Amino acid sequence: MDQPVSIPLPFLEGLYTRSFTYHGNKFYFASSKLGIVVAELVKDGVGEEMTFLKVVGVPGEMEYLNNIYFSNERRVYITWTHKNSVGSSTGESGGICVMKDLAEGECVGIKDDLGLEGTPYYLSTDLDGSLLVTEITEASGIVRFREDCGEGEFAPFVCQVERVQGPFEANSADLEEKWRLMS
Repeated sequence: MDQPVSIPLPFLEGLYTRSFTYHGNKFYFASSKLGIVVAELVKDGVGEEMTFLKVVGVPGEMEYLNNIYFSNERRVYITWTHKNSVGSSTGESGGICVMKDLAEGECVGIKDDLGLEGTPYYLSTDLDGSLLVTEITEASGIVRFREDCGEGEFAPFVCQVERVQGPFEANSADLEEKWRLMS
C-alpha cells in the first residue's frame, strides 16, 4: 500500500484555501485573496512536486472563493462568500456564476435564477446528471438544476430548478458564533 505523501504548496502563500478541484490534469485552488490558483502535479521519478502554472484573477466581490466546478457541459461554475456575509439573507451573501472558460469570458451570475437565499457553497452532479448546489450561512439548503436547457453553446444557463431541502434560516446563535469567529 502506498504511503501518504505531503506536497508543499508555497505558491498559495500560506493563504486560506477553501477547496480544490482536479480537472484536465490540473489542480484549481479556490484561494482567498489570490483568486483561482492553477497548478499541476509533476512526478520526476524521485518524488512528486506541485508546479505553479498561473493565477486566474477574479472580481473583488468574489474575493473569498468557495468552489470551482467543471461541469459535463464544459462550463465552469464558481461560488464565493461575500466578505461582509453575516446576518440576513437581504444583505450581500455571496454568489454563484457560470462561464464557458476560465481563460476568457464573463462570469454570469445565476444565484437569483436558482432562488438561493443563502451563500452558494459547493456543487456536485446528481445521479441523473443534474447539478446540486448547497447554500450556507444566511440560509441552508440544497437546490437541483439542469444546465442542458436549450440550443446553442451557452444557451439558458439553468432550467428545471427544484429545491431539494430548505431553506433553513440561520438563527441568532449561528450568527453570533460567526461574528465571534471573525473577530
